[in-house]
Parts: sequence; C-alpha cells; structure tokens
Amino acid sequence: GPCRRIPRRLRQGFSPRVVDYRASETARARCGTRAPCWRCRWTGAATDRFFPEGWCVRMASQEVLWPIYQIQKLDAQIALLQRARGALDDGAALAAEVTQHRGDILSLQESLRQVDRAIRERELELASLEEKLQKVEAILYSGKVTNPKELRGYEGERESLRRRRERLEEETLIRMEEKDSLNERLAAAQKVEKEAYARWQAHVAKFRADVAALDAKYAKLVAERDEVRARADSELLRRYDQLARQRKQLVGLVEQNACGACGMLLPARLVKEYQVNPDAELTCPTCSAHLLWRLPGADSARPA
Repeated sequence: GPCRRIPRRLRQGFSPRVVDYRASETARARCGTRAPCWRCRWTGAATDRFFPEGWCVRMASQEVLWPIYQIQKLDAQIALLQRARGALDDGAALAAEVTQHRGDILSLQESLRQVDRAIRERELELASLEEKLQKVEAILYSGKVTNPKELRGYEGERESLRRRRERLEEETLIRMEEKDSLNERLAAAQKVEKEAYARWQAHVAKFRADVAALDAKYAKLVAERDEVRARADSELLRRYDQLARQRKQLVGLVEQNACGACGMLLPARLVKEYQVNPDAELTCPTCSAHLLWRLPGADSARPA
C-alpha cells in the first residue's frame, strides 16, 4: 500500500496496511473525496509529500462496514441454502426401485404368457390324440379287422396313444401348477410395485415442496443481498468480492474480544485502542479482516 512509502519514523507503530485516523483537508482535496471514511493519519506537508494524488488510503468506518457484514452473512446463508438444495434426495433410488419392480413384473408376465402358450399347445395335442385314439378303438371294436397281426398293430398303436396322452396330461398339470405359482408371484410383485410407487410419489412431492421452499428462501435472500449491495460502498464491495472468490472474509464481528472472521482472540492493545477511541478503524492482526465492533443502533461504549 502507499503507507509503505512513508518514512519509518512516521509510520512507526502502525500496520503497513492500515493508516487509520483523521485526514486533513489537504489530503481529502488531493484524493478528490469528502467522505468522512476516507482517512489517513498524516496531515499538512507530510500528507502532500508521501501521498500523491489518488493515493489516500480509504479506511472503513463502523457504519460503512455494516452493509458489507450484512452481505457477508447473506452470502453465507445463500451458500448454505445451495448446499442444502444440492443435498436433497430427488428420489432417484426409489425411482430405480420402482423401475426394477416393473421389470420383474414384465418378466413374470412374459413367463406367464409362455406357460399359457405351452398349455394351449398340449391341450390341442391332447385333443388330436383323443381323436386318433377314438378312431383306433372304433376300428378295434367294430369287428371288421379279423387278421391277428392287424389287431396287434392297432392294439399297439392304442397303447402308444394312451401313454402319450398320459405324458401330455402330466405335463399339462405341471404347466398349470407353474401358472398358478406365476400368478401368485405376479400378484405379490404388483403389490410391492404399487407400494414402492406410492413411496416414490410421496417422496417426490416432498422433494418438490422442499425445493420450492428453498428456492423461495434463496430468491428472498438474493433480493435482500442485492438491495444491501446497492447501498454498500463500491470500493469495499469490490474488495469483498475479491476475497469471497478466495473464500476469505473482509469483515469480522468482534464477539468476546475475538475476531468473527478467523476466531482468534484480539490483542489487548487493539481492545484498549477501541476503548479509548470507539471510532478507530482497526483490522485483525491474524486475518487482516476489518473489525466490526458494534452493530447499528447498539451501544458503542465498549466491547465485552
């Protein structure tokens, strides 16, 4: 900063980053500002000599720091809302479970169709066998065949048809039992799918409600932040934005003699300096954050 160009004898005991007290009219005139928060320690010829035009150091008063602190807190709340929104469960796992149950249902329905097809085929084959068996028995019992050899042939064919019929009837019974089992499994799977779908629907409804609530809070905080930014000091706001990209804080609220930005206890000399001069503009020696000693409207007597 410009204070590094000040001779050591003049800046002894002061931070090289901070020039923290009253500005002379000459210094204000040279930097082109009349705002009371533009201050430097040096007066008269010293100011003119060591602070060329535009080099006066702008220090933040307690009133100017308050909007920046508000923006800082609002940004922290917005970041928490964004993290909370990103952590919401959109029900993807439940949707995958519903999809899996529906796949199981489709598989069972396909197996059921195949079993029905097999049963129909065997029933048709049984009907054909019954017709053939009736014809063979009609020939045997008609008395028209008198040749023993032909009779034995028809009797052998009848036994073969009967054995084949018994095998088909047995297979048909097995298929029918399999169909009953598949129907039971299908009903159970449909019930499970229905319950899973209801859970997914309820979860999605809750998720959408939570998202809507968080989005409303987010919009409210963003609007409030924009309003505060509109009345905040432009130079401090620019510096705040630079530090925010580095995940650092520009303003630290003093609580129990500790910096709110880094949490470190402040030296006794800083506390004493504030007690002597409540308008002193001080920074944290650990994190270089501007110290906000009091809130607007609060008693500015002394820190805790």
